[in-house]
Amino acid sequence: MLDIDITSKRGILFITLKGRFTTNMVSKFQVEVTKFIQKIGIKQTIFNLSELNYLSQKGLNELIKCYKLTNNNNGETSIWASPQTYSKLHKTVLNKITTVNKYSFSG
Repeated sequence: MLDIDITSKRGILFITLKGRFTTNMVSKFQVEVTKFIQKIGIKQTIFNLSELNYLSQKGLNELIKCYKLTNNNNGETSIWASPQTYSKLHKTVLNKITTVNKYSFSG
């Protein structure tokens, strides 16, 4: 199960993901987040992953797609996650995220 909480303040889109971002949740994420970013032309997006327990490869690909959409709007994407969340995520997932520039991390 993936819970998605979306709020907007001062032109910044805050997206909190809770639970498990499995392959089965990608279509839900696309409808609620990816298509929204694409349609509205969001320039600043912050993903809070501190309560995310699992991130599948396809889920990661959607996060990267959102990064690219925001970047194409001359914007920036940040990801917030606690050290505990980092340790729960698969090592290759973290390596792939860190290769995408403009992502910033804070704990």
